[in-house]
Amino acid sequence: MKQYKQAYLELLNLMERQFPKSDRNNNGWIYLERNEIKALKEIRDMLVPVYIKHFSEVDIAKMEQFYTSDAGVQLVMDRTKLTNAQQKKVNDFFNSKVGAKIKDKQELLSVEIAAVSEYWSKDLYQTAVLLLKEE
Repeated sequence: MKQYKQAYLELLNLMERQFPKSDRNNNGWIYLERNEIKALKEIRDMLVPVYIKHFSEVDIAKMEQFYTSDAGVQLVMDRTKLTNAQQKKVNDFFNSKVGAKIKDKQELLSVEIAAVSEYWSKDLYQTAVLLLKEE
């Protein structure tokens, strides 16, 4: 979700360069600035079926447990700073059944997630342009 939050902020920066704030597009800006949480919920809701298609609820719970652990968080933030203990937890996770399943499906997941992300990004961009374009 951090990735999508960053993408939303980058979109706002891009829109500000293309459509500087003015009295005529003020309502559009207000909407976009207040819409971040809703937009992030939308992408999450679009990604959930991708994961449900490939993983059981138990698998997803184990993924959540790992990725919210200190080792999982550090892996995502900066894998070069993993401690030895964290690296062991990472190795253990990816050597587990769920980890093997993730590795096995990684290419397919990447394609499906990219398609969902592209759809979300395009829709968000088009909405922003429509809201900010001065008539």
